[in-house]
Amino acid sequence: MKIFLSLDNKCLSEDKISSGILGGTERFFLLLEKMLLEIGYKVDTTIKSKSEIYDIAIHSNVKSKEVKSKKHVCWAGSFHTDASTEEYDLIIANSKHMLQSINKPGIVIPAYYDPEILDFLTDDYRERTIITTSNPNRHLVDTLKVCDELNKKEITYTWLLTGGNKLYGEHFREHFKVPDRPEINYLGVLDRPNQLQLLASSHIYCYPNLSDQSETLCVSAIEATVLGLPVIVPRKEPFLEVLPDNPYFASDINEFSEILQVLLPMNRKKSYLCDTEKYKASKIIPLLVQELTNLI
Repeated sequence: MKIFLSLDNKCLSEDKISSGILGGTERFFLLLEKMLLEIGYKVDTTIKSKSEIYDIAIHSNVKSKEVKSKKHVCWAGSFHTDASTEEYDLIIANSKHMLQSINKPGIVIPAYYDPEILDFLTDDYRERTIITTSNPNRHLVDTLKVCDELNKKEITYTWLLTGGNKLYGEHFREHFKVPDRPEINYLGVLDRPNQLQLLASSHIYCYPNLSDQSETLCVSAIEATVLGLPVIVPRKEPFLEVLPDNPYFASDINEFSEILQVLLPMNRKKSYLCDTEKYKASKIIPLLVQELTNLI
């Protein structure tokens, strides 16, 4: 079987791969390429010949018009996908929430957490350190409001922020500005090892994604759970779908603040952790490979 993986080159480059600064979809496609090659399939990520016709082309969110293929698959993991308007032989959404927004038949195969994340597991963490590794463009406005509530109560904490649109490429603009506040430490876009080390050594993962509606899965919340952090996320989709047994959902700024006030004095080990077994790469990739085989 000849497969073409079509990932937007504006978001993936050799420099980004070598630096380890990659988004979730980019990491997914790189691992998928590796595993398909191990199975014995021929896999291309660049067009070698204009006359080449592939058995399957897998497009990341948006169809590449340059690829000739017998079957076209859309991996829909972002709301900018063209899956609603373009013709595909198969649409794969990363959540039911995402598939419902497309409003076309398809299947759900969630994104996975990287196998190497387990290398960063540690019981050594910094007490009263809150972390958010999701894009600040999606939550900073609400995060600052949660900080205001904690500060009114004179709660001691440090809130670490990482990420941003620069993760996707230098030409992407940021739409947030982190204020100069002693309780907030914005560390920018980090490479994977530094990002995972920072996450694993923090006390609580908190993502006040209340105003934003662009999340389709939230791998960072899954990663935090895998690494043993209590996770506080909004009581809305896709979070309710992705982490159904998570005990820490919040509906508003006050509830985020109240949960943090309970968890900050608590030993991290005593916090209830939800199940992320279904998000292992060893479970996700075979499901996708089977669907591709069925398509042919």
